[in-house]
Amino acid sequence: MVERPLLQQLAVMGWEYLQGDMDYPQKTFRENFRDVLLREPLRKAILKINSAENLDHITIDRAIRELERSDKSGGLDRNRELTEKLIKGVSVPWATGGDSPHSRNVTVRFIDFDLASQSSDSFLAINQFRIDYIGRVGFVIPDVILFVNGIPLVIIECKSPSLAGFWESIPARNKLKADIQATLLQPAYTKPPGLIKKRAQIISRVMAIADKNNDVILYAE
Repeated sequence: MVERPLLQQLAVMGWEYLQGDMDYPQKTFRENFRDVLLREPLRKAILKINSAENLDHITIDRAIRELERSDKSGGLDRNRELTEKLIKGVSVPWATGGDSPHSRNVTVRFIDFDLASQSSDSFLAINQFRIDYIGRVGFVIPDVILFVNGIPLVIIECKSPSLAGFWESIPARNKLKADIQATLLQPAYTKPPGLIKKRAQIISRVMAIADKNNDVILYAE
């Protein structure tokens, strides 16, 4: 299993690990293989992160549906929209309760970005995670997917060093990595406000570097 060294390193870093299953989606917290969100871990995280709001299950499900919903047509626009929701949360109507009789909406956050209280977040690596196509027959099985609070944020494809062309590609990859790191270490990008405010410039610059190196980057802004 080519992904074993990666999974072992992730375990050292505090990630939990779950073996995927080709036949039973329930083993990876899903009702079917078309689902990509792990809803039960996500619901638990939402309850922890938003504990002060005393959210009920209906409001939590509304927030999850709002996270999944998108009116955007292009992949880049959808990435922008999703990133905004992950950073700021979503505003949804209360099903019950509220801070006052006039409270109609509540902002629900999905990830705790406060380093002092990140125990609210869960980190899970799943390998051989089957995902069925929608609208046609077939499926894909990424080697490893990293989930934060049940939300898939990173897809990793692991390659064996014995594959033809593996070693020949390393110098180009290292150059791409060095160029991107040099870009992100520029003074304008070294602090979080700069990263957020100038994210469009960062993405544009990184994509230009990739294009120059004849490489392809799949990303979420």
